[in-house]
Amino acid sequence: MMQQTPFEQNETRLNQAMKLMNNFLISTGVKGARPSKRYLWTDALAVENLIQLELKTGEQAFTEYALELIDMVHNQLGKFDAKDKRKGWISTLSNGEAKIRPTAGGLRIGKPKLERAIGESFSSIDEWDRDGQYFHYLTRWVDALLLVGSVTNDGKYQFWAADLCHVTMKAFIKDLRIPWKMSIDLKRPLISDQGATDPLDGLITIIKVCLAVPELKKELKEFKLVLQRLCRNTSWVSADPLGIGRLLISAHQVKNFPNSESKGLDWKDLLAQACVGIDHFLEAEILNFPAGKRLAFRECALAHGIKYWHNEPRFLEKYFPLADELESFWLNEMNSDSWKDHEEINCVTLAASLLN
Repeated sequence: MMQQTPFEQNETRLNQAMKLMNNFLISTGVKGARPSKRYLWTDALAVENLIQLELKTGEQAFTEYALELIDMVHNQLGKFDAKDKRKGWISTLSNGEAKIRPTAGGLRIGKPKLERAIGESFSSIDEWDRDGQYFHYLTRWVDALLLVGSVTNDGKYQFWAADLCHVTMKAFIKDLRIPWKMSIDLKRPLISDQGATDPLDGLITIIKVCLAVPELKKELKEFKLVLQRLCRNTSWVSADPLGIGRLLISAHQVKNFPNSESKGLDWKDLLAQACVGIDHFLEAEILNFPAGKRLAFRECALAHGIKYWHNEPRFLEKYFPLADELESFWLNEMNSDSWKDHEEINCVTLAASLLN
Protein backbone atom coordinates (compact mmCIF):
# COMPACT_ATOMS: atom_id res chain seq x y z
CA MET A 1 0.00 0.00 0.00
CA MET A 2 1.29 3.45 -0.94
CA GLN A 3 2.01 5.78 1.95
CA GLN A 4 -0.16 8.88 2.28
CA THR A 5 1.45 12.21 1.50
CA PRO A 6 1.55 14.81 4.31
CA PHE A 7 -1.35 16.62 2.60
CA GLU A 8 -3.44 13.43 2.47
CA GLN A 9 -2.62 12.69 6.10
CA ASN A 10 -3.77 16.17 7.11
CA GLU A 11 -6.97 15.76 5.12
CA THR A 12 -7.66 12.43 6.83
CA ARG A 13 -7.04 13.92 10.26
CA LEU A 14 -9.34 16.84 9.47
CA ASN A 15 -12.13 14.54 8.31
CA GLN A 16 -11.78 12.42 11.44
CA ALA A 17 -11.97 15.53 13.62
CA MET A 18 -15.09 16.72 11.78
CA LYS A 19 -16.80 13.37 12.32
CA LEU A 20 -15.95 13.39 16.02
CA MET A 21 -17.26 16.92 16.47
CA ASN A 22 -20.40 16.13 14.51
CA ASN A 23 -21.02 13.20 16.86
CA PHE A 24 -20.55 15.55 19.83
CA LEU A 25 -22.93 18.17 18.42
CA ILE A 26 -25.65 15.58 17.87
CA SER A 27 -25.23 13.65 21.12
CA THR A 28 -25.27 16.80 23.29
CA GLY A 29 -28.19 18.49 21.56
CA VAL A 30 -26.38 21.34 19.81
CA LYS A 31 -27.41 19.87 16.48
CA GLY A 32 -30.61 17.89 15.95
CA ALA A 33 -33.46 17.19 18.35
CA ARG A 34 -31.79 15.64 21.40
CA PRO A 35 -32.03 17.46 24.76
CA SER A 36 -29.19 19.82 25.60
CA LYS A 37 -26.50 18.05 27.63
CA ARG A 38 -24.00 20.55 28.95
CA TYR A 39 -20.70 20.03 30.80
CA LEU A 40 -18.47 23.08 31.09
CA TRP A 41 -14.99 21.60 30.51
CA THR A 42 -16.12 19.55 27.52
CA ASP A 43 -18.06 22.45 26.02
CA ALA A 44 -15.08 24.80 26.37
CA LEU A 45 -12.85 22.50 24.33
CA ALA A 46 -15.68 21.89 21.87
CA VAL A 47 -16.01 25.64 21.21
CA GLU A 48 -12.27 25.86 20.53
CA ASN A 49 -12.42 22.85 18.20
CA LEU A 50 -15.29 24.34 16.22
CA ILE A 51 -13.39 27.58 15.75
CA GLN A 52 -10.35 25.62 14.57
CA LEU A 53 -12.53 23.72 12.11
CA GLU A 54 -13.73 26.94 10.48
CA LEU A 55 -10.18 28.29 10.35
CA LYS A 56 -9.05 25.12 8.59
CA THR A 57 -12.06 24.62 6.26
CA GLY A 58 -13.50 28.10 5.77
CA GLU A 59 -16.96 26.74 6.59
CA GLN A 60 -18.80 29.39 8.61
CA ALA A 61 -21.26 26.82 9.97
CA PHE A 62 -18.65 25.64 12.49
CA THR A 63 -18.42 29.08 14.11
CA GLU A 64 -22.21 29.33 14.07
CA TYR A 65 -22.35 26.08 16.05
CA ALA A 66 -19.72 27.46 18.44
CA LEU A 67 -21.79 30.59 19.08
CA GLU A 68 -24.93 28.53 19.56
CA LEU A 69 -23.07 26.30 22.01
CA ILE A 70 -21.92 29.33 24.00
CA ASP A 71 -25.49 30.58 24.30
CA MET A 72 -26.66 27.12 25.39
CA VAL A 73 -23.96 26.95 28.08
CA HIS A 74 -24.82 30.37 29.44
CA ASN A 75 -28.56 29.70 29.44
CA GLN A 76 -28.17 26.33 31.13
CA LEU A 77 -25.06 26.48 33.32
CA GLY A 78 -25.49 30.17 34.12
CA LYS A 79 -28.78 29.30 35.79
CA PHE A 80 -29.72 27.03 38.66
CA ASP A 81 -30.52 23.44 37.74
CA ALA A 82 -34.18 22.67 37.07
CA LYS A 83 -34.11 20.33 40.10
CA ASP A 84 -32.85 23.12 42.39
CA LYS A 85 -35.40 24.96 44.53
CA ARG A 86 -33.56 28.16 43.59
CA LYS A 87 -34.57 29.51 40.20
CA GLY A 88 -33.19 31.86 37.61
CA TRP A 89 -29.67 33.10 36.99
CA ILE A 90 -27.06 32.16 39.58
CA SER A 91 -25.78 35.75 39.41
CA THR A 92 -29.21 36.82 40.83
CA LEU A 93 -29.35 39.48 38.12
CA SER A 94 -32.65 40.15 36.41
CA ASN A 95 -33.24 38.30 33.17
CA GLY A 96 -32.50 41.40 31.09
CA GLU A 97 -29.29 42.21 32.95
CA ALA A 98 -28.15 38.58 32.97
CA LYS A 99 -28.46 38.33 29.20
CA ILE A 100 -25.98 41.21 28.98
CA ARG A 101 -23.73 39.67 31.66
CA PRO A 102 -24.39 35.90 31.49
CA THR A 103 -21.10 35.02 33.22
CA ALA A 104 -21.41 37.50 36.10
CA GLY A 105 -22.17 34.76 38.64
CA GLY A 106 -19.84 32.13 37.22
CA LEU A 107 -21.03 28.91 35.59
CA ARG A 108 -22.05 25.55 37.01
CA ILE A 109 -19.99 22.46 36.24
CA GLY A 110 -22.94 20.54 34.84
CA LYS A 111 -22.75 17.54 37.20
CA PRO A 112 -25.91 15.37 37.45
CA LYS A 113 -26.55 15.75 41.21
CA LEU A 114 -27.37 18.93 43.09
CA GLU A 115 -24.57 20.48 45.15
CA ARG A 116 -24.06 19.36 48.75
CA ALA A 117 -26.40 21.30 51.02
CA ILE A 118 -25.20 23.28 54.04
CA GLY A 119 -24.80 20.87 56.94
CA GLU A 120 -24.92 17.77 54.71
CA SER A 121 -22.13 15.27 55.40
CA PHE A 122 -19.31 15.01 52.89
CA SER A 123 -18.94 11.88 50.76
CA SER A 124 -16.04 11.71 48.32
CA ILE A 125 -18.01 9.31 46.13
CA ASP A 126 -21.14 11.46 45.99
CA GLU A 127 -19.20 14.71 45.70
CA TRP A 128 -17.72 13.64 42.38
CA ASP A 129 -21.22 13.67 40.86
CA ARG A 130 -22.41 16.82 42.64
CA ASP A 131 -22.66 20.22 41.01
CA GLY A 132 -20.84 23.40 41.98
CA GLN A 133 -18.17 25.55 40.36
CA TYR A 134 -14.63 24.40 39.49
CA PHE A 135 -11.85 26.98 39.24
CA HIS A 136 -10.09 25.27 36.35
CA TYR A 137 -13.31 24.75 34.39
CA LEU A 138 -14.07 28.46 34.66
CA THR A 139 -10.60 29.35 33.39
CA ARG A 140 -11.13 27.02 30.44
CA TRP A 141 -14.38 28.79 29.56
CA VAL A 142 -12.57 32.15 29.74
CA ASP A 143 -10.09 30.76 27.19
CA ALA A 144 -12.90 29.69 24.87
CA LEU A 145 -14.62 33.08 25.05
CA LEU A 146 -11.37 34.93 24.38
CA LEU A 147 -10.71 32.79 21.30
CA VAL A 148 -14.19 33.40 19.92
CA GLY A 149 -13.87 37.12 20.55
CA SER A 150 -10.53 37.30 18.73
CA VAL A 151 -11.85 35.40 15.70
CA THR A 152 -15.25 37.08 15.40
CA ASN A 153 -14.10 40.57 16.44
CA ASP A 154 -17.21 40.75 18.61
CA GLY A 155 -16.28 42.52 21.84
CA LYS A 156 -19.05 40.96 23.89
CA TYR A 157 -17.12 37.69 24.13
CA GLN A 158 -14.07 39.44 25.57
CA PHE A 159 -16.39 41.29 27.95
CA TRP A 160 -17.99 38.03 29.08
CA ALA A 161 -14.53 36.46 29.48
CA ALA A 162 -13.30 39.42 31.56
CA ASP A 163 -16.46 39.38 33.68
CA LEU A 164 -16.06 35.67 34.36
CA CYS A 165 -12.36 36.02 35.11
CA HIS A 166 -12.97 38.76 37.66
CA VAL A 167 -15.80 36.96 39.49
CA THR A 168 -13.79 33.72 39.51
CA MET A 169 -10.65 35.27 40.98
CA LYS A 170 -12.63 37.26 43.53
CA ALA A 171 -14.56 34.19 44.71
CA PHE A 172 -11.75 31.61 44.75
CA ILE A 173 -8.66 33.59 45.77
CA LYS A 174 -9.21 34.47 49.41
CA ASP A 175 -5.73 33.65 50.73
CA LEU A 176 -2.76 31.57 49.60
CA ARG A 177 -4.97 28.63 48.74
CA ILE A 178 -7.49 28.12 45.95
CA PRO A 179 -10.45 25.84 46.81
CA TRP A 180 -10.85 23.20 44.15
CA LYS A 181 -14.64 23.46 44.20
CA MET A 182 -17.03 26.18 45.34
CA SER A 183 -20.79 26.24 45.83
CA ILE A 184 -22.92 27.42 42.92
CA ASP A 185 -23.45 30.81 44.57
CA LEU A 186 -19.68 31.05 45.17
CA LYS A 187 -20.22 31.66 48.91
CA ARG A 188 -18.64 28.52 50.42
CA PRO A 189 -15.98 25.96 49.48
CA LEU A 190 -17.22 22.44 48.79
CA ILE A 191 -13.71 21.01 48.45
CA SER A 192 -10.99 23.11 50.08
CA ASP A 193 -8.04 21.24 48.58
CA GLN A 194 -6.28 23.05 45.77
CA GLY A 195 -6.22 21.65 42.24
CA ALA A 196 -2.81 20.52 41.04
CA THR A 197 -2.33 23.30 38.49
CA ASP A 198 -4.99 25.82 39.55
CA PRO A 199 -2.48 28.62 40.37
CA LEU A 200 -0.80 28.19 36.98
CA ASP A 201 -4.12 28.05 35.13
CA GLY A 202 -5.30 31.12 36.99
CA LEU A 203 -2.17 33.16 36.32
CA ILE A 204 -2.16 32.33 32.61
CA THR A 205 -5.86 33.20 32.40
CA ILE A 206 -5.32 36.60 34.03
CA ILE A 207 -2.45 37.36 31.63
CA LYS A 208 -4.60 36.46 28.62
CA VAL A 209 -7.53 38.53 29.86
CA CYS A 210 -5.31 41.54 30.56
CA LEU A 211 -3.83 41.32 27.07
CA ALA A 212 -7.32 41.22 25.55
CA VAL A 213 -8.95 43.71 27.94
CA PRO A 214 -6.13 45.97 29.26
CA GLU A 215 -8.51 48.15 31.26
CA LEU A 216 -9.03 45.24 33.66
CA LYS A 217 -5.36 45.10 34.71
CA LYS A 218 -5.88 47.21 37.82
CA GLU A 219 -8.80 45.12 39.10
CA LEU A 220 -6.92 41.86 38.57
CA LYS A 221 -3.53 43.01 39.86
CA GLU A 222 -3.96 41.78 43.44
CA PHE A 223 -5.06 38.34 42.25
CA LYS A 224 -2.18 38.15 39.79
CA LEU A 225 0.29 38.85 42.60
CA VAL A 226 -1.16 36.05 44.74
CA LEU A 227 -1.02 33.61 41.84
CA GLN A 228 2.56 34.58 41.02
CA ARG A 229 3.46 33.82 44.62
CA LEU A 230 1.67 30.46 44.48
CA CYS A 231 3.47 29.56 41.25
CA ARG A 232 6.92 30.44 42.57
CA ASN A 233 9.26 27.42 42.86
CA THR A 234 6.34 25.05 42.38
CA SER A 235 6.69 21.58 40.90
CA TRP A 236 4.09 20.75 38.27
CA VAL A 237 5.40 17.25 37.54
CA SER A 238 2.67 14.63 37.27
CA ALA A 239 2.21 11.24 35.65
CA ASP A 240 -1.43 12.08 34.88
CA PRO A 241 -1.71 12.32 31.07
CA LEU A 242 -4.50 14.92 31.26
CA GLY A 243 -2.40 17.13 33.53
CA ILE A 244 0.69 16.68 31.39
CA GLY A 245 -1.23 17.65 28.28
CA ARG A 246 -2.50 20.81 29.91
CA LEU A 247 1.02 21.67 31.16
CA LEU A 248 2.38 21.33 27.62
CA ILE A 249 -0.24 23.76 26.34
CA SER A 250 0.45 26.14 29.23
CA ALA A 251 4.18 26.10 28.42
CA HIS A 252 3.45 26.95 24.80
CA GLN A 253 1.14 29.82 25.78
CA VAL A 254 3.71 31.25 28.19
CA LYS A 255 6.37 31.03 25.47
CA ASN A 256 4.27 33.36 23.34
CA PHE A 257 3.43 35.92 26.03
CA PRO A 258 5.26 39.27 26.05
CA ASN A 259 8.09 39.12 28.59
CA SER A 260 6.53 42.02 30.47
CA GLU A 261 3.43 39.92 31.21
CA SER A 262 4.93 36.54 32.10
CA LYS A 263 6.90 37.48 35.19
CA GLY A 264 7.52 34.44 37.37
CA LEU A 265 6.84 31.94 34.59
CA ASP A 266 9.57 30.12 32.67
CA TRP A 267 8.18 28.26 29.67
CA LYS A 268 11.33 26.15 29.35
CA ASP A 269 10.93 24.98 32.94
CA LEU A 270 7.25 24.18 32.40
CA LEU A 271 8.13 22.23 29.26
CA ALA A 272 10.92 20.33 31.01
CA GLN A 273 8.59 19.37 33.87
CA ALA A 274 5.98 18.19 31.37
CA CYS A 275 8.59 15.98 29.69
CA VAL A 276 9.45 14.43 33.06
CA GLY A 277 5.76 13.70 33.44
CA ILE A 278 5.62 12.04 30.02
CA ASP A 279 8.51 9.79 31.00
CA HIS A 280 6.69 8.83 34.22
CA PHE A 281 3.58 8.04 32.15
CA LEU A 282 5.60 5.80 29.84
CA GLU A 283 7.27 4.05 32.77
CA ALA A 284 3.83 3.03 34.05
CA GLU A 285 3.42 0.98 30.82
CA ILE A 286 -0.20 2.05 30.43
CA LEU A 287 0.19 1.67 26.69
CA ASN A 288 0.24 -2.09 27.23
CA PHE A 289 -3.15 -2.07 28.98
CA PRO A 290 -6.42 -2.89 27.17
CA ALA A 291 -8.94 -0.12 26.49
CA GLY A 292 -11.07 -1.19 29.45
CA LYS A 293 -8.32 -0.16 31.85
CA ARG A 294 -7.58 3.18 30.20
CA LEU A 295 -9.35 6.52 29.82
CA ALA A 296 -9.45 7.96 26.32
CA PHE A 297 -9.98 11.60 27.23
CA ARG A 298 -6.96 11.67 29.54
CA GLU A 299 -4.67 10.06 26.97
CA CYS A 300 -6.04 12.13 24.08
CA ALA A 301 -5.41 15.24 26.17
CA LEU A 302 -1.76 14.21 26.37
CA ALA A 303 -1.66 13.68 22.60
CA HIS A 304 -3.24 17.12 22.17
CA GLY A 305 -0.59 18.74 24.37
CA ILE A 306 2.22 17.08 22.43
CA LYS A 307 0.71 18.02 19.07
CA TYR A 308 0.39 21.62 20.25
CA TRP A 309 4.13 21.83 19.58
CA HIS A 310 4.00 20.32 16.09
CA ASN A 311 5.23 23.53 14.45
CA GLU A 312 8.25 23.60 16.76
CA PRO A 313 9.41 19.98 16.55
CA ARG A 314 12.87 20.56 18.03
CA PHE A 315 11.30 20.76 21.50
CA LEU A 316 9.15 17.62 21.55
CA GLU A 317 9.91 15.67 18.39
CA LYS A 318 10.87 12.49 20.24
CA TYR A 319 7.36 12.33 21.74
CA PHE A 320 5.47 12.84 18.47
CA PRO A 321 5.26 9.04 17.86
CA LEU A 322 3.60 8.70 21.29
CA ALA A 323 0.89 11.19 20.29
CA ASP A 324 0.35 9.29 17.03
CA GLU A 325 0.10 6.00 18.92
CA LEU A 326 -2.47 7.37 21.36
CA GLU A 327 -4.59 8.82 18.55
CA SER A 328 -4.47 5.58 16.54
CA PHE A 329 -5.32 3.43 19.55
CA TRP A 330 -8.45 5.38 20.39
CA LEU A 331 -9.56 5.81 16.79
CA ASN A 332 -9.66 2.01 16.69
CA GLU A 333 -11.46 1.70 20.06
CA MET A 334 -14.47 3.94 19.48
CA ASN A 335 -16.83 0.97 19.74
CA SER A 336 -15.39 -0.11 23.09
CA ASP A 337 -17.30 0.28 26.35
CA SER A 338 -14.44 2.40 27.69
CA TRP A 339 -14.95 4.90 24.88
CA LYS A 340 -18.74 4.95 25.12
CA ASP A 341 -18.70 5.51 28.89
CA HIS A 342 -17.31 9.02 28.33
CA GLU A 343 -18.15 9.53 24.68
CA GLU A 344 -18.67 13.31 24.56
CA ILE A 345 -15.44 14.27 26.32
CA ASN A 346 -13.56 11.57 24.39
CA CYS A 347 -14.79 13.02 21.09
CA VAL A 348 -13.68 16.57 21.84
CA THR A 349 -10.25 15.64 23.26
CA LEU A 350 -9.39 13.33 20.36
CA ALA A 351 -10.67 15.91 17.87
CA ALA A 352 -8.52 18.59 19.52
CA SER A 353 -5.42 16.44 19.05
CA LEU A 354 -6.27 15.68 15.42
CA LEU A 355 -6.75 19.38 14.68
CA ASN A 356 -3.17 20.24 15.69
